[in-house]
Amino acid sequence: VHVLGAVSRPGLYFVPTNTDLVKLLTVAGGPERNTEEHFVVRKSDESWARLELPGVKRDKASFQVDFKKLLREGNYTSLTMSPQDVVFVPAAEPLISSGTARTVSVLSLVM
Repeated sequence: VHVLGAVSRPGLYFVPTNTDLVKLLTVAGGPERNTEEHFVVRKSDESWARLELPGVKRDKASFQVDFKKLLREGNYTSLTMSPQDVVFVPAAEPLISSGTARTVSVLSLVM
């Protein structure tokens, strides 16, 4: 399973059968602090197609997973991973770019 994006240890993971999404993210070091709440999971099979869980929505060929909602309300153990699946954890966009922050800091020192 490929784990990409804002996790502590992104990469390719060979996981046992029936490893769920939460266990996989734990093995990958967990999401970093600056992540979006919604992750994207691209399944290589139809194992999630009929699941109806809080926080999981199908979006054409992938699934949007609201991780916090899933942990609070859902039975995430049914979200098992398969070979060739891809999990993408997007980083949250900063409110101010690093260039803007530097400019503001320099101007503060000058004034």
